[in-house]
Amino acid sequence: MKRHIFLPLLTYPDATSEFIISNAVALAHHMQATLTVCAVEITIPNVSTRCRR
Repeated sequence: MKRHIFLPLLTYPDATSEFIISNAVALAHHMQATLTVCAVEITIPNVSTRCRR
C-alpha cells in the first residue's frame, strides 16, 4: 500500500515557508510516499467596528 502525505499551504497569518515545503518533499521521498499539497488563501475583509447613525 502506498503512503500519502497531505500538506496544506497556508497564507494567514504567514505563508508556509519554503523550508517546511522542502522538508515535506524530502520526507515524502524518504518514505516513498506521494505528497499532495493544497494552497489555502485566507483573506479577512477589513470590517469597521464603528457604527454610524
